[in-house]
Amino acid sequence: QESTTLKDYIRLIRANWIPVAVITLAGLVVAILYAVNAIDIYKSTVALKISRPQGGSVLTSPLLPEFQEWGNDRFIANEIEIMQSYSARQIVASALIDSFYRDADKDKYFVLIDQTAAKKNSEYIVKTIDALAATLSTVSIDQKRGLDIVEISALSPSPSEAALIANVYAQQYKMINLEQNRNQLTLVTDFLDEQRKSKYDELNSAEETFKRMKKHSLVI
Repeated sequence: QESTTLKDYIRLIRANWIPVAVITLAGLVVAILYAVNAIDIYKSTVALKISRPQGGSVLTSPLLPEFQEWGNDRFIANEIEIMQSYSARQIVASALIDSFYRDADKDKYFVLIDQTAAKKNSEYIVKTIDALAATLSTVSIDQKRGLDIVEISALSPSPSEAALIANVYAQQYKMINLEQNRNQLTLVTDFLDEQRKSKYDELNSAEETFKRMKKHSLVI
């Protein structure tokens, strides 16, 4: 039965070889034209090693060592959410726009350019911060399985622009993370300073009470 079915297909192709040849040739031409004219998309990836603060602070320290690995994965997941947040993308967009204006070679930019405005004015017009921040949602941020490594990948028709987006994203994350660590250190410092003042006041109060009691006992 399979042999008969195959023969039927062969007879059908032989009987209609001209339409089959035309369709095949047309598909081949379309495929070649698309492959020749399609814009190449380049991908640039930056790898970041993200480590949980050793021991944490006096306010945030791990309770059980056996849950340390699970805590690291959760910490990295939280950092990825921070990097993917809209506020973080706005910071990255602002830094990218600054890089665009400092760069004399505007021909290598595609993602940063407002294509609609550029076509109307025949010049390079960079996107607004909000528009570019929305575009940066396509930047992928993923943790490598089993490692404390996060990969930031950006796509662009320009390899230079793809590399710029990925590198600026990584640099701005470092700045955000540094600012968070500074804020946390400030909170801890302020807390310890308040505790120091409180204990100092308690010590002075206890010393004054002791002096009054001692003076009262001497009078008696």
